[in-house]
Amino acid sequence: MNASIQHNFLFIWIAVLLGMALVLSLTLSGCSSGLRTNVPVDGKATNVLNDANGCVDSDGGINKDVKGEVTFNGNVTKDECVGPFLVEYYCDNGKPSNQNFKCDCSKGICNTNTTSS
Repeated sequence: MNASIQHNFLFIWIAVLLGMALVLSLTLSGCSSGLRTNVPVDGKATNVLNDANGCVDSDGGINKDVKGEVTFNGNVTKDECVGPFLVEYYCDNGKPSNQNFKCDCSKGICNTNTTSS
């Protein structure tokens, strides 16, 4: 083979390998799954709980110190304060649920002394 053909052959193989690496990278990163793995809430990266049934909790479950949100079937419900109570949303057996905590609640988190109700 002359040098020009060898050069073109090498270029084609490099392009093919880079293309395969890109496809593998996107597949392993979860782009095709549609599941979120790290969701910023109020500017903070949080632990995310992805339930097998599609329920997603951005603060990883019952977490009174982090304002989170639960996403299920396209609906988003955020942790919130209702009077003196924090309404903490989480995934339970594949479906959204919530628990109320009496505390000094502001901006969807408990600030001090928490009791479950």
